[in-house]
Amino acid sequence: MAITYTWLDAYEVNSLLYVDDSASPNIELQIPAVDGNRHYAEYLDWVAEGNTASSYTAPTISDDDPRTDNEKLEQSTGLTVAEIKVVLGIT
Repeated sequence: MAITYTWLDAYEVNSLLYVDDSASPNIELQIPAVDGNRHYAEYLDWVAEGNTASSYTAPTISDDDPRTDNEKLEQSTGLTVAEIKVVLGIT
């Protein structure tokens, strides 16, 4: 059984990603790091056995999107920049 844990936050205190890649399909769970959570208790037992979770890795941000900021805003909201300004009361 190949089980791994990876921290999902930069401070490594909030939540973990649990992956069991021996299952078919793979099992993936996001585990809150809180007392009383049985999956978190299993993680603590795993650490007590001498294991260590992988560190958080920040996602990479790609700048290869050719759209302008206005185009991104319009496509994500469905409103033109002029319409958004009216809604926000900006002239």
